[in-house]
Amino acid sequence: MSYVDGVDDRWRIDVIEAATPDSFDTAARRLALDADMARAIAVKDPWVRRVGERWWMFASYGERGDVDERKLHASGDALSTGAVKSETGLATSVDGVRWKWEGRVFATANKGWDKATARLTTAFRGGDGWVGIYDGAADIGENYEERCGMARSADLRTWERIGPAPAIGAAGGPGTVRYTESVVFGERLLFFFERTRADGAHELCMSSAPVSGSDRGSSG
Repeated sequence: MSYVDGVDDRWRIDVIEAATPDSFDTAARRLALDADMARAIAVKDPWVRRVGERWWMFASYGERGDVDERKLHASGDALSTGAVKSETGLATSVDGVRWKWEGRVFATANKGWDKATARLTTAFRGGDGWVGIYDGAADIGENYEERCGMARSADLRTWERIGPAPAIGAAGGPGTVRYTESVVFGERLLFFFERTRADGAHELCMSSAPVSGSDRGSSG
């Protein structure tokens, strides 16, 4: 889980363990990854995959630079200020509790619709590698209404964008799709995503596709 710490107003990621789904206790949360561990302004929005013998956690983060961090954190969300790019980094763990920061794996583009934000939100098996879905934004005005793109990777560390334009949903406003997650369930690949309605509200939606042989194992 990720949230803004009330002590220093910085995003952080904690882990909560429970024996059953209905016994999670937020008071039992423990630090998994914070900004200092990642040498970053903030870390948030984690998603996790089992890869080989390790857990891989992908997170949205902002690199430190020549900025006034006190002003950034005073907003309560440093990555929504426009002063820091939101990119995707990787942390790995043997036990899912203690994490090692590996660094950036998916950067913003030099120009275009995803030059300010490049936030990988899921990946599933496709052919001999992985297909990733990510949220992108050109500037701060698209915060909460990011556009959705696709990328591919052979190893989950090096990514290549698929096409120069957003691939899924509208370009901001009604129909916008973001925060997509993929889960293999039986013979179906389920996609859960946030979509903007005509009235401006955001809702949780689901779509699905048949699982091919190469898709199996995508949920780790």
